[in-house]
Amino acid sequence: MEAISGNSGTLMQVAASGGEAAAIPTPWMNPGLCDISPNRSELLVAGSAGVGYDFPLWIVPIPAGTPRRLSDLLAHAATWSPDGQQIVYARGTDLFRANSDGSNSRKLRGLAGIPFAIRWSPNESVLRFTVQDPKTNSSSLWEMSAEGTELHPLLANWNRPPDECCGEWTPNGKYFVFQATRNGVTNIWAIPEKGALSPKRILHPVALTSGPMNFLVPACTGQRR
Repeated sequence: MEAISGNSGTLMQVAASGGEAAAIPTPWMNPGLCDISPNRSELLVAGSAGVGYDFPLWIVPIPAGTPRRLSDLLAHAATWSPDGQQIVYARGTDLFRANSDGSNSRKLRGLAGIPFAIRWSPNESVLRFTVQDPKTNSSSLWEMSAEGTELHPLLANWNRPPDECCGEWTPNGKYFVFQATRNGVTNIWAIPEKGALSPKRILHPVALTSGPMNFLVPACTGQRR
């Protein structure tokens, strides 16, 4: 996780069962946590000193170790494939796919907004991500195939204006959970996974939380439940 204090941020770790949080040392003032590896041994991090909003990608071993640069890739968001062999990353308004060592990078798709919070489905066939509209600052969930085809909004016309973010599949692939703001309150919602990838699907999100406090950025355990 990231802890923000003033103008600087720190990577932190804590046991899932609770306890004291400990800092993960890095050489950057504001590291951006993108993902944790499928075997839970490494973090995918966007370090500082990049170009615009995009920064060099690094692999950070946990609980400790020396960070290593991921080729010459620049990004503001990234994710590993479930088998750990590929990554998808966002640079500017484009999505790219590369081998896990940064080689063989190729563009998947250009988007109308800024993509972030990228996630790969457990069966490795689908990508979902949040897109921020630079004109309205609204955010919405989108999906496409892992090859960059069949791009479409995940929940078209479900929330007006759209204000969804930060989705995550459960490890067994049965549900997709995300945060959404409706009527000024942010809650966690879940979509039961049914049917093939298609913009014609009608999805019915179910609320998992109910304010008045806000619930943000859901995360799933590594267990298949």
